[in-house]
Amino acid sequence: RRRGLLVAVTASNAVGLLADSLVFLWLAVGSLAFLPGQLVGKAWMTLAAIAVIAAIQRRRTAATA
Repeated sequence: RRRGLLVAVTASNAVGLLADSLVFLWLAVGSLAFLPGQLVGKAWMTLAAIAVIAAIQRRRTAATA
């Protein structure tokens, strides 16, 4: 179950960060020139979120064991 949440978060963020970046840049800037930077920045934040979720889940598992 723990791994399922991490996989779901990763997949959701991977799809979301691409779609969100494409739409945002096209509407706000009118160009996709900044897409690589957007993707890198959002990927770093996704990794940070996954690390936090994993740490919380480990802590909960240890508390109930």
